[in-house]
Amino acid sequence: MGKAPWNYDFDWRKKFDSKKYIPLIVDLYTRPNERFWRQNPLDERKFNVRLNYGKINGQAALPLGFTDDYINVSKDEHAWAGESQHPFDLRYNLAHYYGKSAHFLDEPVLGLLGTQAHAYMIFLEEKYQQQINDLNLPYKVKVSLPTQHELNENGVYPKEKLSFSTEGRDLTSQWQITNSEYKEFMDFVIDSIKREQIYYNAYKHVDEIEWAKMLAYKKVYFDEFELNWTPFDVAHPDENRAIFNLNYDYNWSKRLSDEAINALLEKLYQNDSLIKHKILYTYYWVDHHEKSKLGDLEWKTYGENQWSTYECTDFYKACRDLEMSNGVRRHEDNSRFIIKEELMVYPGYDCRTCNYKCEVLCQGNPDHQDENGNYIDCGRCQEGEQFKKVAEYDFDSKPDELIQNITYHQALAYYNWKYQKDNVFSDDEDAIYEDLVPSEEEFKRAQSGEKMIIPAQQIAYPTPVFRYVVHLFKQ
Repeated sequence: MGKAPWNYDFDWRKKFDSKKYIPLIVDLYTRPNERFWRQNPLDERKFNVRLNYGKINGQAALPLGFTDDYINVSKDEHAWAGESQHPFDLRYNLAHYYGKSAHFLDEPVLGLLGTQAHAYMIFLEEKYQQQINDLNLPYKVKVSLPTQHELNENGVYPKEKLSFSTEGRDLTSQWQITNSEYKEFMDFVIDSIKREQIYYNAYKHVDEIEWAKMLAYKKVYFDEFELNWTPFDVAHPDENRAIFNLNYDYNWSKRLSDEAINALLEKLYQNDSLIKHKILYTYYWVDHHEKSKLGDLEWKTYGENQWSTYECTDFYKACRDLEMSNGVRRHEDNSRFIIKEELMVYPGYDCRTCNYKCEVLCQGNPDHQDENGNYIDCGRCQEGEQFKKVAEYDFDSKPDELIQNITYHQALAYYNWKYQKDNVFSDDEDAIYEDLVPSEEEFKRAQSGEKMIIPAQQIAYPTPVFRYVVHLFKQ
């Protein structure tokens, strides 16, 4: 390696068995506690490029503004959500999809520091110069940011291109919820609750081999804690449930005996009817809005050796720690932005579990206010809400009519199930619209029968975008 550069034409993924190379690169992936829907993406906080500037007096000859010859290249795409009004609105979805969906590959990159843009230009210089040298052309190439003169060389700089264009859409059918649609959602939730109840007790009542089929497991999987390939062991139900999802292709009602099922579901029923307040739906979402905030930093010194670093002034608020490589700020632990929601979904209830975001923002304030006195919709139940009697809702007599008596948060749970549980990441050109949800006011209008059309927009890029100029000099 010291004598020859990497051969990037060598496709190691085809030449090597994945069971051999995965243990070697596992550290490049996000930590298990930071994963969303058990996706395992590469951790962009570990993407660094080393630039070779040569040395002056034994030190790296770095350009002005650089503190290191290692540059972190990750982009700040969460900046899109800085003006997001609620989860899964258009700006939130741009934060989620813009830098990942192939549909946006030709759009300008954003969320870069000047040092990162400069590092990219150095990469381009080396790439173009190699191409010129291969053709034996007598030119030296230089890539730089444009001057004001170069920007205006072909007329006035077209500022309108510094915004992102969205389409107008009719979202009436996507946002309105009928009785039959919500009933389908309820049936799914009830089935999931029964599966969970059976699963967590199955090893006491059901044969282990049959029980294991309730999971979408692999016979051999990579154990990231032991760093080795491990056979699936039916004897560890709790550990396995944390690794693998429930298998919804497994028909438990036909595979298990009535006696076993009744024993396992006994606590869910009262007088042969499912207890309504136990119909709970749990889902997760990533808080891109809070993640987009920079927050305040303070300089702190530790220990006898007087080791100093920048840290967030308020750890519990969204604040990016300072990465001491050219000022890149990033979160040390992204798991705090994976928000768990749990709520009763039967019509007539208004009960959500207080989530992490609420606890952080309220910080124990009994009036549910932040430090500025603003009310926080933290989702705590009204006293006794889970014990009140709720009338049977008629889903069946008018299946195509819009459902009544559900809260906005129950609607969000439905939208999550309908559009997001199978759409964790979409590479479709319509990705930013496919799981778009209404605000609370828009939801009320939709459920009153109003036609819901969102207009086309021009959204300003939330961070600077860069252009570059290629200069050719004759040698």
